Amino acid sequence: MGTVKNALKKVLPPPVSAFNREVERILAAQEDNAQLIQQLRHEVESLTQQLEDTQKMVNALTKVVQENQAAKLEHVRRQSADASRNAAEGTWANVFHDTIRESKWLTDATFSPGRWAVGYPYLYAMYRVLNEFQPKRILELGLGQSTRMIAQYAAAHEGVEHLVVEHDPAWIQFFSQAFSLPASTQIVQLEREMVPYQEAQQVRVFQGFQQALAGKQFDFISIDAPLGGDMKEYARIDVLRMMPGCLSRDFVVMVDDAERPGERHTVAAMEKCLQEHDIAYQRGGYNGKKDTVLLCSQSVGFLSSM
Repeated sequence: MGTVKNALKKVLPPPVSAFNREVERILAAQEDNAQLIQQLRHEVESLTQQLEDTQKMVNALTKVVQENQAAKLEHVRRQSADASRNAAEGTWANVFHDTIRESKWLTDATFSPGRWAVGYPYLYAMYRVLNEFQPKRILELGLGQSTRMIAQYAAAHEGVEHLVVEHDPAWIQFFSQAFSLPASTQIVQLEREMVPYQEAQQVRVFQGFQQALAGKQFDFISIDAPLGGDMKEYARIDVLRMMPGCLSRDFVVMVDDAERPGERHTVAAMEKCLQEHDIAYQRGGYNGKKDTVLLCSQSVGFLSSM
């Protein structure tokens, strides 16, 4: 009898109550599984967010470290460059003093180079130009330390004309009282103005410069004015705008602060002008705390590498 019941259980459906209980058990299990899956999903999302936040933090820290390293490297680079320039300035100071020792015409060597004034490389190159090239028509832009040297040269050499262009009347008065200028040195006071030039909308120049110097030619031009530190495209273009007509056949042009972008672009434009007019020239550089560029005619090319 028991065997028959077991056989019937296998072929007959279970009672409704038992079936319902089984269904409920299965549904409960599915609900538990769904809750577990949802819980796991939330945990995965939370871990993913934590990983993303951690990665963002790592990226931010990496950027800060890289920026700090870059800043430190830039600081070291600048310190190294400054140290190199200071060392070069010191070397040029020694060379300059050795060069002018027992000079026949430079009797007052009390110069204060540096900062806004020309540095020792400029003074050295200028002395060599004056002493060996012996120019007769000299144009100087900017009254200052270079004037102290050129004026002594002009006073000691017959037939020299030395013209200085300066904008500040108070500085002219102070300088003239502190340093006795010879009759061969004349100061022309010109105000400054801003003008457009090439792609530059505003470049500082001497007002009336071209009119004041119209028709004049110079064999030596020293350029250390007007103020050009804030000029990024072109600076000190007064002479450039009169080239090549303002140059004698044999000439020297010196430009101070040639490491700055404005002056650097102006020097490049000067070279382009000389090339376009088939004027043979040579370029030299004398660098210390600041850079000095010298452009000279081929006839006095030795001045570019003294």
